[in-house]
Amino acid sequence: DNGYTTGMFGKWAGGYEGSVSTPDKRGIDEFYGYICQFQAHLYYPNFLNRYNPAKGDTTVVRVTMEDNIPYPMYGDDYFKRTQYSADMIHQEAMDWLDRQEEGRPFFGIFTYTLPHAELAQPRDSILLDYHRRFFEDKTWGGQEGSRYNPSVHTHAQFAGMITRLDHYVGEVLAKLKEKGLDDNTLVIFTSDNGPHEEGGADPEFFGRDGQLRGLKRQCYEGGIRVPFIARWPGKIQAGSVTDHQCAFYDIMPTFCDLIGVDNYVGKYANKEKSTDYFDGISFAPTLMGTEGQQAHEYLYWEFDETDQIGLRMGDWKMVVKKGVPHLYDLATDIHEDNDVAAQHPDIVARMTEIIRAQHTPNPHFSVTIP
Repeated sequence: DNGYTTGMFGKWAGGYEGSVSTPDKRGIDEFYGYICQFQAHLYYPNFLNRYNPAKGDTTVVRVTMEDNIPYPMYGDDYFKRTQYSADMIHQEAMDWLDRQEEGRPFFGIFTYTLPHAELAQPRDSILLDYHRRFFEDKTWGGQEGSRYNPSVHTHAQFAGMITRLDHYVGEVLAKLKEKGLDDNTLVIFTSDNGPHEEGGADPEFFGRDGQLRGLKRQCYEGGIRVPFIARWPGKIQAGSVTDHQCAFYDIMPTFCDLIGVDNYVGKYANKEKSTDYFDGISFAPTLMGTEGQQAHEYLYWEFDETDQIGLRMGDWKMVVKKGVPHLYDLATDIHEDNDVAAQHPDIVARMTEIIRAQHTPNPHFSVTIP
């Protein structure tokens, strides 16, 4: 609505082919990557998807990976596949970025999956370099029912995948500078969850999340607190750090704020029910170093696979595991070791009240409410 060219490259995870929630129906001008969640767990997939009206793809189309199909999805022959999705997606993203010009606003979402659960990548100089560094390495033999292939040199694979992602980020920044766009482009680097153990990954070896407890699918800080780095020369003070608490649903109102859209509601809200379409709060004042930053009264999470609920209220953090509340003071206990629920029944009661108000029952996603 505000003249931005939009492109997304990587993992969509918003709706399968033919659904009401594919990129072409959600404001994305050009897309290349994974629509299928199952394929998104592979780095040598059977297919990717493309949406690009300029090239004649007016709906999401399937792009078959011809060089990968002759080899099975599992077993030793899987690694004979040659079309590495991460590199292909990155090249499409770079091609899109190269077509952007000064004076025409653009919004790019590069949802790279490195380092996701499958530990697989080309045997190029990046991987071989880490093979030399980790000459005594671990082997993950797989497990019954897993979608991931066994992997040797798991530490080398994981470190190599992070280095590969680092190269991608460097190329993105270099392209912006080459085109004279770097001073007028806000770049954000972040992640969608904490470290994982699937596919043979070893977060303990790599230091996990430093001082944080917990992994992906858990509501401890290690599972839900993620890196968030923002770069905008001349607008965001270099090297600055903030303790402002935000969540991903704050992104959209922040972007609206930054481009001067005062009325976030627009055509998307049901005006009979609400005058505020977003749950989120703009953190533009924090980015820009100005006054007037609003704060969340609380932040809420739940995860059905582990039957956990998380609630953050200031420095108070409640983790509910299978219906049992545990209370932590993050100001003094960032690792969430000391449960002080018994000492603060009033805080537990208030946070329990919030959880019961925020939880939406769903037959497909169930958690135990305290």
